Amino acid sequence: MTKQPEALKMIYWLEDEDVGVGYTDKEVAAKLRHLHEVNAELVEALKKVRIFVSSQEKVKHPEGVAWYDEIIAKATGETE
Repeated sequence: MTKQPEALKMIYWLEDEDVGVGYTDKEVAAKLRHLHEVNAELVEALKKVRIFVSSQEKVKHPEGVAWYDEIIAKATGETE
């Protein structure tokens, strides 16, 4: 993925700006970084499920693998 995720853009901004919400910028940045990592793990797991489902003739999602593709694209910021 060549596009930088929005969460990472926010991290870099937060590390340089004063948020003023009771947390330090570094605490907020650490939390966003953690959430980005968890999201990336979940996307990879969903990609594996998509591959499995697409290989099974008896197991079909009503909308086919396009549903998985849409969710993956949304999670990675490839669509709006």
